[in-house]
Amino acid sequence: MIKFQKIGEGLPVVFIHGFPFRKEMWNKQVPSVVNEGFMAISVDLRGHGESDGVPESISGMGDDILEVLDSLNIEKAIIGGMSMGGYITFDLAARHPERFLGAFFIATKAAADTPEAKKNRDRLIEEIKARGQIAVVDAYLNKLFAPQTYTDNPVLVLKAKEWILSTPVETLIGATKAMRDRADRKNNIKDFNFPTLFIAGEKDQLIPPEVMEEEFNLATDGEFKVVKSAGHMLNMEEPKETAEILVSYLKRNFR
Repeated sequence: MIKFQKIGEGLPVVFIHGFPFRKEMWNKQVPSVVNEGFMAISVDLRGHGESDGVPESISGMGDDILEVLDSLNIEKAIIGGMSMGGYITFDLAARHPERFLGAFFIATKAAADTPEAKKNRDRLIEEIKARGQIAVVDAYLNKLFAPQTYTDNPVLVLKAKEWILSTPVETLIGATKAMRDRADRKNNIKDFNFPTLFIAGEKDQLIPPEVMEEEFNLATDGEFKVVKSAGHMLNMEEPKETAEILVSYLKRNFR
């Protein structure tokens, strides 16, 4: 069972979280979107948060999003995601562009893993099998945030750690395999016939702004924003600025 939260009325905006987090990561953006007259739908991906199951592929997790929309009788939506949620959004837009009114991509990329990145995923999978959730904490926690966040907002860092530690080992392994094996969707960007928004964190150690800007340059109808002083978790590090950028995009394109 895929769990989700639906708030508000109007055009639907779907939020897809990153690895290995949950729908609550959007808690600071949802009210801003709803207050502007949109419906906000935040989803717990398979095996994450309150949702059952084990993720098997990026496309499979995207199909789960479509099932949520079908259950709400929603034909088209503005769909976006952060990090792994962005991988899912790129893949879904390539396979089912007819379901999109628009798309937003946060701290993510359309390109597939390089051979070296795939090897790193394999190493992490073996570490998770041997050591459990703490292997993911060790691999990611010191790269998720901008350097100053670790000293200025330690509660946020602890929240991310708590979410990782509460995610089932099977989910961590399944999602890591799904990211490793995802299709390259970079060549699909030029074919997106809806407004797109790319948001990067200035100090993102995992997906730097220049990587996102290169892909943004392939879009025919897109905009690119960089959130200053934020890392990979930019929507939580700078929640107000991220919400403002998103709301501005929504108002400009869907009013």
